[in-house]
Amino acid sequence: MTVRVVIENVTHFTQPLKFYEDMRAQGVRILYATDMYRPLEPIIREINNREHRKTTIIDDRIVSTGGFNLTEKYLADWTDIHLRITGPAAASYARLFYNYWHYFGDDEFCAVGSANIVIRSMYVNYENYTFIYGRDYTLKMKQMHLEREKLCRQLTLEEADGWSRWRRFLQRVANIIHPLM
Repeated sequence: MTVRVVIENVTHFTQPLKFYEDMRAQGVRILYATDMYRPLEPIIREINNREHRKTTIIDDRIVSTGGFNLTEKYLADWTDIHLRITGPAAASYARLFYNYWHYFGDDEFCAVGSANIVIRSMYVNYENYTFIYGRDYTLKMKQMHLEREKLCRQLTLEEADGWSRWRRFLQRVANIIHPLM
């Protein structure tokens, strides 16, 4: 049996580190909703989008969800309501969790395909993707992406303002014909 936990790590510091170490020692796989050890800029963009769901899914058949907090300070003077859900709705919660896990935890799962991140690829073209489950392959793909990312640079407004009239004209033409390509 695999136990997976998503932890909202902006506030997870309220728990002693041993709490999480004990979970890992028991085989629990932990995903932090915001990776606090990444560069600061993405964290600042994501700091307001915190993981606040309180959901337990057992065997994709039983769901416990609601407002129940898991810290001792809430046990004495706070009333939270939680639901137990079974049947087809439980499977929906399980799919939601797995989608979240794979999207943010993007070291066990990757996708390789023909689509570009443009409107034509997303809504018009026939495209294909292969979804690959496998930590070794996914980590290789991630490393390749990070190496390529180091070669990128951000286009600044000052740089674009310095473009010649001819280059600005070509950019406008490209913007017009872009959806057709």
